[in-house]
Amino acid sequence: MRYYPLSRVKTNQRTVGDEFTLNGTPYKGYYYVTYDGQYFTGRDPIQGPSERLQQLTTPATDAEANSVTTTLEISRYRGVRQDLPNYQTPQPYYPRPADTDYQRGSIMRYFAKKRNQSGYVLEVNKETYNSLKTTDSVYDYITYEAIDTLWQITGPLRDNRTAKQYKIAGIIDTNKRLIEAKEAKFPGLVAYIGGDYAKFAKPTG
Repeated sequence: MRYYPLSRVKTNQRTVGDEFTLNGTPYKGYYYVTYDGQYFTGRDPIQGPSERLQQLTTPATDAEANSVTTTLEISRYRGVRQDLPNYQTPQPYYPRPADTDYQRGSIMRYFAKKRNQSGYVLEVNKETYNSLKTTDSVYDYITYEAIDTLWQITGPLRDNRTAKQYKIAGIIDTNKRLIEAKEAKFPGLVAYIGGDYAKFAKPTG
């Protein structure tokens, strides 16, 4: 059986026996559906047993019967539409720190990109980030992954060592360290920032 990562599977689905057959017998119980529209027994690919289910077809309309589309293709299309709806695509967002953020000295920034790609990264708002992380079926968590990071906006621009054992963290150096630490897990983030580690900054020293 092909390996399906959990990030691309809708898990913990349940049928009462009127949707699928298993080896010709109506199947009742837990199942999961993969991003490419296939159905398997069990709660998820890890727990299994991951036996392939056959979806029960529904009668075609006259228009469908006259179409070159087969009944199998029609039923599969319906199944994908039902179990894997058209999620929203994450949209770009531009943060606007408030006075309270500058008093606190930092904000949280949120980013999204297509899974297993180091290409186009976009900044998103907190609501989109939360949706992708909790897989609440609003945004396309199957295609996109998300990450957050603290972003310093006040303080000195550069690290300032005032004593041998004491260092004041600078805006540029702190943000650079934070972003580079995320790069290994989220390739493309450094390129997206483009060296602008003082973005939104109001230096205080």
